[in-house]
Amino acid sequence: MRGRTYRYLVEKPLYGFGFGLSYTSFASGNLKITPVNVKAGDPVTVEADVKNTGAVAGDEVAELYLTQPKVFETPLRVLAGFKRVHLGAGESAHVSLTIDPRSLGQVDAKGNHMIVPGEYTVSLGGAQPQDAASVQTGKFNVTGRAELPR
Repeated sequence: MRGRTYRYLVEKPLYGFGFGLSYTSFASGNLKITPVNVKAGDPVTVEADVKNTGAVAGDEVAELYLTQPKVFETPLRVLAGFKRVHLGAGESAHVSLTIDPRSLGQVDAKGNHMIVPGEYTVSLGGAQPQDAASVQTGKFNVTGRAELPR
């Protein structure tokens, strides 16, 4: 799947996922991850503020991507959640997304779906991975391993 899907695309795409779906602009800020140290199998909550920085009302889709520790054939990024918000010009909203254990998992060389220990990076914003200006990033750590049901 290398080069065929956002999960394995190394190059910067011409247009990020969700690009151009609005007639206004948005910015994200105040990213908060809880907890920052989590046991494998426990959920993680990611929160941020989204603001309409343009002159007209519009909808923003806050996309939450996860970058996992490298093991066997780990994708570059995984869509871990999204939330659509409607905002008037200059209006802000607080969004909260939960990364469930299934989204934290990846497939190992033996075909097992596992959550592996290590540092995970989250990216929250619109039109990712192309529109880096409106994206907030943060990190959390997973301790231990957990095998997920098939």
